Amino acid sequence: MIRITLGGGTRDVVRCPRVIPVVGMGGEGRDMQLRGNDITWREVDGELVILDLASSTYLTTNHTGAIILRSLVEERSYDQLVDTLVEEFEISRQLAETDVTAFVELLRNHNLLGAPPTSTADR
Repeated sequence: MIRITLGGGTRDVVRCPRVIPVVGMGGEGRDMQLRGNDITWREVDGELVILDLASSTYLTTNHTGAIILRSLVEERSYDQLVDTLVEEFEISRQLAETDVTAFVELLRNHNLLGAPPTSTADR
């Protein structure tokens, strides 16, 4: 389970019994990346406190969320994020997919993901 806090209110991202894919993730090869501007964070005891300067809101994550977020500094695919959690926590792929789906959806809902840079090969 990923624990997050938004602007002072805490909520748990609860695991669902089945994975509900978020548009643009899983199997489509679509990469994602943390928005490159107006975001800063500090690590405290393995957790991250993220400040979105554009909206003046903050988000805190537990260790699991911190791993996903740090991975998204670079362009990553959904499968790469899932693999990271499977390796880090030695959990099932299904469990990792559920956590990644929920967390990435949360990041998208708060406009914290930006479009990854396009390579010259894509043009």
